[in-house]
Amino acid sequence: MIRILMILLVLSISTSLVQAQNQKVLRASLTAEDVDLSGITIQNISKKTGVVTNTSGEFEILVSPGDSLRITSVQIQPKLLVIDPSLYASSYLRIPLDPFVNELEGVTLNPYGLSRQLSEDVTRIQVNPEVNASALGLPNADAPELTQSQRLLYEATSGGGLIPLNPLLNALTGRTKMLKNRIALEAKNAKIDQVIKRYEKPLFEDYLAIDSAKILRFLYYCEQDSLFTDLVALGDELKFLEFMKRKSASFKALNP
Repeated sequence: MIRILMILLVLSISTSLVQAQNQKVLRASLTAEDVDLSGITIQNISKKTGVVTNTSGEFEILVSPGDSLRITSVQIQPKLLVIDPSLYASSYLRIPLDPFVNELEGVTLNPYGLSRQLSEDVTRIQVNPEVNASALGLPNADAPELTQSQRLLYEATSGGGLIPLNPLLNALTGRTKMLKNRIALEAKNAKIDQVIKRYEKPLFEDYLAIDSAKILRFLYYCEQDSLFTDLVALGDELKFLEFMKRKSASFKALNP
């Protein structure tokens, strides 16, 4: 029994040493124009750990090759950074960020006789309630707005009379089937566009080793798996990255 315990202890120590050799403290700083760089959150979504920057935008975080860092703040555009071999080998990183800009439409005050003093003008302005279907109490006011293809499908499948000819003719000519296929394709493209906007190009090229010319084809390949839609809706980035890593291996085997 003592011998078995000693073997287990040696294996445990060996495993800990291997893990320690495959990780390091990454030292880095963030850069952005007109942005307060303090208190920005950096999450290692692979290790499920996180830190915040100091007043100079600097931070330190434990990473391993292949880890994914997500940088977020109300002042910046979210950024996903994959620790590829070149980044892991760096002794210090400077990470540029894009500020979040919320552009407001210009307002002309003088034509309405305003004084330019908000505390005074706010009591003088009378704002009429917005006139819309909900305010008027119309039926189906809260129904989602249909796309052009959905409206065309509704027109193709609806009709009046004892024998509605419009749906019958559209079914016979194949127009109804064509419109249903178009709606399904639009939904598929919307999910793929969502993924492209969420992740940066280096994720596909460096982390997944997908050629830039094959990224769109790879995403269509992933979309054929029923898990793709569920994971996009779930919003769990770690699970979605693991899913794409698995799919990239089979995709590259089919597309050498």
